[in-house]
This record gives sequence, structure tokens and C-alpha cells, in this order.
Amino acid sequence: MIKRMFFRYATALVLISSAIAVEIHAQSLTASAATANAPKVGPKALYPNPSLTRGKAQTLNASDLSRLWPCPQSIHKPNCSYSQAHRDVPATVKKRIYAEYGINPRTHPPGEIDHFYPLCAGGSNDITNLWFQPEANVWNGRNYGFHEKDDLEAWVCEQIKAGALDARSAFDRLTTDWVKFYDEVKPGHQSKRVE
Repeated sequence: MIKRMFFRYATALVLISSAIAVEIHAQSLTASAATANAPKVGPKALYPNPSLTRGKAQTLNASDLSRLWPCPQSIHKPNCSYSQAHRDVPATVKKRIYAEYGINPRTHPPGEIDHFYPLCAGGSNDITNLWFQPEANVWNGRNYGFHEKDDLEAWVCEQIKAGALDARSAFDRLTTDWVKFYDEVKPGHQSKRVE
């Protein structure tokens, strides 16, 4: 009797674990080629190369984004936000991004390897979600570099966590045309970065 109950319990755990894995995998989403190549308001230089970086979310589940996660060993605290727990882009991947974008990692202009769809909103560390974004990228007298995109990301993540913006809608708007989204919401400088 006890063996049978244990077997049922263990089977139920396996089934629950399988269901959770499927649920998380089902939430993963890569922007389509049509989205990546859709007309944009700004010039090509403001956006990632759509054949390399279309944008990818690992999760769009609001509960994944708001719950606490175990921290990696490099962070010396027990609980982390989604982005803190998942921020891990290996040096080999960064090297590949530099190469794909034709950037010399030793002498590049000010900029950074950035997540196209932000980690704090469920973004992935997958190479299809990474690009080199310059610090200075001026168009129509305004800068659209990584600091401005960081401001939009912080605003988006605050809105998602407050329940005012759906993560799927944020994903679609950011990966279709982040500059247009930025100009529409005018996030301004975000003094607090969302983790």
C-alpha cells in the first residue's frame, strides 16, 4: 500500500514537473520574420539586424516575472528577480554577437551587447535576442541609443509588474518597432532601473 502511494505520488510529481516544463516552454516566443522586417519609423541603424536579432522572450507569464527566483552563485543573496536570476550571457556568445555585427570588441564605439526584448520583461539570453546597441544613435535631433532603450525597458517592466501592460503586447510592440513605442510612451529618464 505504501509503495503504491509513493509510486502515485512520484508519478504525480513527474507529471506536474512535465506540465510545468511544457507550460514554460509554451510561453517562449521568438518574433516572426514578418515582425522583424516590418516597416519602421526610423532608419535601419536604430534597430538590430532582423536577420540576426528578431527578439525572443523566454517567458511572457506575469507570475514568472513577479516571483522570486533562486540567485546564481555569483550573487550572494538567496532570492533574485527574474532578470537577476537569468542574466547570464557567456563571453563566447558576446564574442559571436560582436563578430556578427562587425564590431571589434576591443575598439568598438561606446555601446553594449543588449537584450532586444528585456530580461525584466521575460527576455531570453538566446543569440536571437542579443545585439550590439550603440550609446549614441541620433535621428531627427534625438538620441536613440542604449540609454534611451533602457529607459523604455524600465518603464515597460514597471507597467507589466503593475498589471498595466500585458507582456505579450510589450513583446509585440518592442520587437515590431521599439523606437515608435519609445516615442509613443515617452518614458523619460528612469531613475530606478527595474530588475
